[in-house]
Amino acid sequence: MKLATPEYFARLLTRHLYGLLDDHPGLSVQIVVDDHPVSLVGDALDIAVTVGPLPDSALVARRIGVVPAVMAASTAYLRRRGAPSRPEDLASHECLCFVGGLPQTRWRLVAAGGRHRDVAVSGRLASTSSELLRLALEAGYGIGLVHPAELTGRDDLQRVLPAYEVAPFEVFAVFAAKQRRSPRIRAVLALLERVLPEDVTGSTSAPAAR
Repeated sequence: MKLATPEYFARLLTRHLYGLLDDHPGLSVQIVVDDHPVSLVGDALDIAVTVGPLPDSALVARRIGVVPAVMAASTAYLRRRGAPSRPEDLASHECLCFVGGLPQTRWRLVAAGGRHRDVAVSGRLASTSSELLRLALEAGYGIGLVHPAELTGRDDLQRVLPAYEVAPFEVFAVFAAKQRRSPRIRAVLALLERVLPEDVTGSTSAPAAR
C-alpha cells in the first residue's frame, strides 16, 4: 500500500499507523510525504490525502474532514510591523504563502454571518512546505495561516484580524474507482475517516492547499 499525504496530515497519521498494522498483519504501508499535487498513476499511489479533490473523473474523492484556519503572527513580528486592522492592510504585510500546486495569491476571509471576501496576499518568503511556513511564522517572518488550536496557551503567537476566519480546508481521500472494494484501500480509508475528522479539530497548524 502506497499512501501520499501532506506534511500536516503525516504528523496526525503517524501515531495511529501502528494500530492499523497490528490489525492487518498482511498489510505494508509506504508513506510519501509531499505537499505538492500528486498523480496516483504517475506516482504509483494507491491512495492520497489531499486538500481539495483532484480534478480527474476516473478517481473517487471521499471527503474525510474539514480543517478550520485563522490568520496569526508572532508577537515579535507584530511589535516590529504593527497589526493589520482591515483586510486591505494585508497588502502591506509579509504574508507567508504556500506555492505548491496552485500558489496562494489570495486568502478567502470569512466574517460573521458567512460573508466572505478574497484578499490579495504576498510576501518575500514562500514555500512548498507547510512545515517550513509554520516555523517561519513562529520565527517572526510574517503573517500565516494556523489552526485555531495552535494559539491556545501561546504567548508568542497572536491572532490577526480576529473578526475574520479563513475559509476552511476540505480534506479528501482520493483513490481509483476500480480500487473501491480493495481490502487494503478499505482498511486505510476506514482509518482516515475515523482519525482525521477527530484529530484535525485539535491539530496545531493549517494545511497547505494543493
